[in-house]
Amino acid sequence: MLLQIIYGGTGGHFSVSKALASRLKQRGIDSHIILVSHKPPESHLQLDLSMAGISYTYISTGSLFYQRVYFVVALYGVLKRLRPSLVLNHNRVAVLSTVLYRLLTSGARVVYRDNVPVAMKSWLDYCLLGLSHIVCNRVVYLTANSRKRSGFIATFFSNWDVIENPIDTDLFAGTSSLAKGDFRIGIACRLEPEKRVDDAIKAFGILTESGVTNARLVIAGDGQSKKELMHLTEELRLSSHVEFAGEIPYNNMPSFYNSLDIYMHTSVSENYSNSVLQAMSCRLPVVGADVPGIRELIGEGRGILVKGGSPIEFANRLRDLVYEPSRRIALGLKARAYVEAHNNPTTFLSYLMSLKE
Repeated sequence: MLLQIIYGGTGGHFSVSKALASRLKQRGIDSHIILVSHKPPESHLQLDLSMAGISYTYISTGSLFYQRVYFVVALYGVLKRLRPSLVLNHNRVAVLSTVLYRLLTSGARVVYRDNVPVAMKSWLDYCLLGLSHIVCNRVVYLTANSRKRSGFIATFFSNWDVIENPIDTDLFAGTSSLAKGDFRIGIACRLEPEKRVDDAIKAFGILTESGVTNARLVIAGDGQSKKELMHLTEELRLSSHVEFAGEIPYNNMPSFYNSLDIYMHTSVSENYSNSVLQAMSCRLPVVGADVPGIRELIGEGRGILVKGGSPIEFANRLRDLVYEPSRRIALGLKARAYVEAHNNPTTFLSYLMSLKE
């Protein structure tokens, strides 16, 4: 059996696909990852896959119409060449290719993984989701909230399940500990406007002004907003307290999380976050914006939700945790327990294996 994993982008999605492929390899099951994005994966991501012995193919999605047409044909061609018995598709732009493969290949099974119905903005998005329900064997939603937000589509079909993203809980493991020396607060994401890293910097500035002078903010990631964020740091006179760590290789991310005391998530544009899950898996207390998806991850005492998401509110919640070490440990333990129960790759793999026949 060959299981084909199709993932878009090389951020959080990459970590999910690698976690699945690594566990499949441990079980002696052949798999292959197709990364679809507008740009090739960074060299350190290619190295991570090579060192793990995981085969992959990169296909550019492009942005122009003729490029998208070529992408559909190219992806279908790769699937026909590899002839996987089971395809897991985690990218809306790959729906047409995987649907063609399902219809034209005897015995092929396709699972569509939809995780962003909250972001569906056009009739085409709804049509692709509906087509997936009609043609694919199963549609897997990331959270119950995601399924609800798919609107009327969810009421017409029964071939769906709700399963959260798998996280490599063996790799992303940590121990609860108290701060030694500098109190380190971290954030990991693409440095893009929608991630609102500027709010994280402003919140950190308010925190230091309130008297927490031994704190340090570590920002992992790269992107178009980096220069603006560095300039903001200088304006707020925080340069000696804020570290831009750049893009950190996947296998080094556990060390990043384990160097922190608190993880902060200021984005309000996404309904789920793999970086939050990774931090939770490393037993870190997470302070995040109170938005759908993030609320489901760190609610019910597994983290601190910030209503409104303003820098002042973030600073207040951070300050509370700085002076409550026992609470930080308790939150980290609850977070780890949640990830072990809901995001262990074994759970997702067992589900996929049940669909292969």
